[in-house]
Amino acid sequence: MLRRPKVLFLAGILLLAATGILFWKNVGIPASSPGSKLPVGVEKARSRPSTPSQASPAQEGPAVRSRTAEENKDVETISGWLADESVTPEMAAEKLWSMASDPSRSVLGRDEALTHALNLTDDETFRSKVIPLLGKRGLWPDAMGEKILDELYNRPGELKIPGALALFQNSTGDLHDNVRTLLAFELGGPGADAEEMSDAEVIRLATDRPK
Repeated sequence: MLRRPKVLFLAGILLLAATGILFWKNVGIPASSPGSKLPVGVEKARSRPSTPSQASPAQEGPAVRSRTAEENKDVETISGWLADESVTPEMAAEKLWSMASDPSRSVLGRDEALTHALNLTDDETFRSKVIPLLGKRGLWPDAMGEKILDELYNRPGELKIPGALALFQNSTGDLHDNVRTLLAFELGGPGADAEEMSDAEVIRLATDRPK
C-alpha cells in the first residue's frame, strides 16, 4: 500500500498534467489582435479576388483595332517623304496636301498627311494652293475640317477670313457652326453673336471685307 505522501505527490502530478492539457487546449492558439497577421487560411480567404462581373458594352473601353494594309501603306509613304533629305519642305508639303485631299486614300492616312502638311505650309502657299482646296464641297470630313479650323486661328487675318469662308461654305453641322463663330468674331468684333448672324450675312460680310 502506497504511503500517503506518495499518493499526494502522484495526485499533484496528475493535477498539473490535466491543468496543462486544458491550458493548451484553451489558449494554445492566440486570438488575433488588431493589426496582427491573420492565420494563413483566413488571410488567403480575404485576399482572394472576387470574380469580376461581366461589363456591359457601355462600360467597356474603346476597342483597339489594328491598322489596315491601306492605312499602313499611307503612313509608311508619309514617313518616307518626311525622312527623305532630298525632299524639301515645300515638296513634302505638296505631296502631303495631295494625299490629304484625296478621298481614295484611307481616312487615317489623310488625317496624318493633313497634320504634317499644315506644319510645313507657309502663308503664301496656304493662300495660293490650300484655300482653293478648302472650297471643295464634301472634301473634308468633320474631324479634318476641325483641324484646319484650328490652324486658321493661328494664320494672319488676310488668310484667316478667306480660308474660313471657303470652309464655311462647304461644311455642315457642328463644323459649320464652329467656323461661323470664327468669322463672326473676325467680321463683327468681340461682341458679335454668331447665332444671330445668318449664313447669307456672314458670307456677305466676309466677301465685302476689304482685302
